[in-house]
Amino acid sequence: MLSLFNDIYGHVFPQGDGEIDLKDVLHNDRILVVLIPALELSNPEAATLGKLYISGLRMTLSQDLGGQLEGKREDVLLSQNFAQKFPYPIIFDELGAYFASGLDKMAAQMRSLQYMLMIAAQDVQSMMDKSMREFFTVSANQRTKWFMALEDAQDTFNLIRSAAGKGYYSELFSVKRKGSLSGSRYEDADTHHIRERDNIELTELKALNKGEGVIVFQDAVVRSAAIFIPDKEKLSSTTPPAD
Repeated sequence: MLSLFNDIYGHVFPQGDGEIDLKDVLHNDRILVVLIPALELSNPEAATLGKLYISGLRMTLSQDLGGQLEGKREDVLLSQNFAQKFPYPIIFDELGAYFASGLDKMAAQMRSLQYMLMIAAQDVQSMMDKSMREFFTVSANQRTKWFMALEDAQDTFNLIRSAAGKGYYSELFSVKRKGSLSGSRYEDADTHHIRERDNIELTELKALNKGEGVIVFQDAVVRSAAIFIPDKEKLSSTTPPAD
């Protein structure tokens, strides 16, 4: 990791004259997009690049915690390096390809510094393979979870089921048959049973369409439908005018 940091990617994060200043990005609401070519690189190298980026974030966030133990209350406890109405979002997409050690500590402390951590992944196995303990710590610090279409009936669904919890639901116990001259038909009986079951079931997740999902926040389980724009509609068919 140190070799990558110094030799290959040293021009990105050198102290004082780097191409990327993470402190400036975080404190001044700048937009930074980091692309890790997971298909091009080997798994260890992609994970190492993730560690490099996450380590840089951790070092920057650690400075926001402050290291001064003596002084006035407003300088030691209440000082902030930036001021904004809303938390600054830090988004990790496809985290399973570069889940790195230290992300658990960052997830546990960044909330108090007005940062918002957003994690997106297809499954949990890829992150659990890196570090199961750290993954569960990160998951425990995610208060809002949004689950979309799913095919994994094992570890990923078990996480969803435990996060959504159980509830009591009324179910029709039986139907009754009624005959007439024109034939017979079935009607709902008046008997219902109350039983406990999962708030989210695998069949529901498998049936979700694009943009649909289930949000778990505190003790609420909310079905949702977000705007989904197909790729073919994201590109304009009109050629931009020449300068």
